[in-house]
Amino acid sequence: MNDEQLQTTLEKSLELHQTVHDLVDDLEPYPELRFELAFQSGLLSLEHATAAMLLMQSGMPASAITLLRPQFETLVRGIWLKFAATESQVEKLSLPLTVETARRGDDLPMLADMLKRLDVVQKPRSTSSRSFKRTKTSRGKP
Repeated sequence: MNDEQLQTTLEKSLELHQTVHDLVDDLEPYPELRFELAFQSGLLSLEHATAAMLLMQSGMPASAITLLRPQFETLVRGIWLKFAATESQVEKLSLPLTVETARRGDDLPMLADMLKRLDVVQKPRSTSSRSFKRTKTSRGKP
């Protein structure tokens, strides 16, 4: 990929990223712990993406690329929390981080296990209406 192609790709990525941010800004998770944690994990993934894009635009591609793994992992964790985590796992991840809670969280699944669990879990047809509620009006629509 040459510099011109990279610049075009970055511009398109930035446009998509801004559209996603605009949509997410109007959302609030369903008021249950599982939904709230999954949503927060998704927001952290978006934050990693924002940082990676800023680093790319600043001419620091190696540093930007290092954020791809945590971005992917936080996205997978959010989906796993929403669809596959047990109540006990959700509870463990909701606790403030201390030495003790970190020790108790040692039995939480790693990324590969989360993906395996997601592969076998039965997904509901549509959860979007139950997962989020609009908090603002956007583009004149309620």
